[in-house]
Amino acid sequence: MHTHSPFLRGFFVAAVALVVACPASADEYRLAPQDKIRVKAFEWRPSRDEIYEWESLNDEYNVGPSGTVMLPLVGQLEADGTTTNELSARISEQLKRNLGLKSQPDVSVEIIQYRPFYVTGQVMKSGDYPYRPGLTVLQAVAIAGGVLQSRDLGPLRLEREMITSEGDLRLQFVEWLTLSIRRSRLEAELSGSKTFQPPTTLERYRSDSAFTTALRQEQAIFSARREAFDTQTAALVQLRAHVEKEIDSLKEQLVLEDKQISLIKRELQTLITLVDKGLAVTSRQLAMERSVAQSESDKIKLSVSLMKGFQEISRTEIGLLELRNKRAGDVTTELREVQGKIDTVTAKYATTQRLLSESELSAPLLLQRSRTRPVQNYTITRRTPSGGETVPAIDTDILLPGDTLTVELKLPDYNPQLRHEAAILPPAAEASGPTLAR
Repeated sequence: MHTHSPFLRGFFVAAVALVVACPASADEYRLAPQDKIRVKAFEWRPSRDEIYEWESLNDEYNVGPSGTVMLPLVGQLEADGTTTNELSARISEQLKRNLGLKSQPDVSVEIIQYRPFYVTGQVMKSGDYPYRPGLTVLQAVAIAGGVLQSRDLGPLRLEREMITSEGDLRLQFVEWLTLSIRRSRLEAELSGSKTFQPPTTLERYRSDSAFTTALRQEQAIFSARREAFDTQTAALVQLRAHVEKEIDSLKEQLVLEDKQISLIKRELQTLITLVDKGLAVTSRQLAMERSVAQSESDKIKLSVSLMKGFQEISRTEIGLLELRNKRAGDVTTELREVQGKIDTVTAKYATTQRLLSESELSAPLLLQRSRTRPVQNYTITRRTPSGGETVPAIDTDILLPGDTLTVELKLPDYNPQLRHEAAILPPAAEASGPTLAR
């Protein structure tokens, strides 16, 4: 997009500079996997007096599980642990280097969706939740449905939660498997392959019914889209061949027309000599000259038709190029969206596994009942540059994106008899859900 006007250019540059200069938050928020950002890049081109917008780069992106973000024209950049200012500077510098620009474009990075926070332990609804700035521990517990009531602290509810978690694991695995096969299909389309097969890393799941169903569906889509593309391409190629035949025919007609004109002119020259000697009438000379003029006119018409044929060939070539470019662009966009969904479901799967393990470990604690109201204890597990830390928390503490809040209910009075009862209960059933990486 091009924007003209010195006033607008000055206002825009000042606005972008203000966005880039402002920190992501008062505590210099640093990006991590599952954060979603919006990138905007512009460049002032004084030679044209316009602001150029990098439309192919300006979009929304997810920070992947590896902590990187893949950007068009830039490539893969490390985003984990960086601020939005640092990432925008890296993008600007990489654009200048990759494209050989004289100056760095103005780039702004905005966080549009924070990575989720997690609530686990003795709450009504353990899981991951969308983060919003200023979220307190008490608000997070409320979002998770509040702490478990005394009537909820029992083995039956725990068993239901474990069954639900195992079902979630299965659904998330099926979604991951389907998306992985779809990614293979899109990569095959992008490379122009005539057929596609899932990667060898998925062969271990071939006996799973979800694998068979997903593969059959994606192969059907692949065949249908390939057939449609081939049909469109063949139509344009056929049209080009037809026009080329017309051009060849016009060229032959031009040769014949030139030959006819040459013969008529020779005959006319002979006739003029006879007219000058009084051996032929002038009217015959005029008729011959009209024939020459008519033939010249016909030749011009043939030349115009020939030029139109060449133009039609050019339009056909452009149509073929646009068809291929559109297909590549559409497939690339789909591929990026599928990769984002794979990253999301992978993170959700890992969270569900962790929550299921927490539920299994919490089984003995959930059997300790008492008439006394339980004491609520909170701990926050937070990612740090050195790895991570777990600290105690209170109701008014502020959570950050990616934090895991653990809620525990402890009884003030210890009852050794309840501990004995918990010790003789059978162990909780192990999760039998599939594993993404084996």
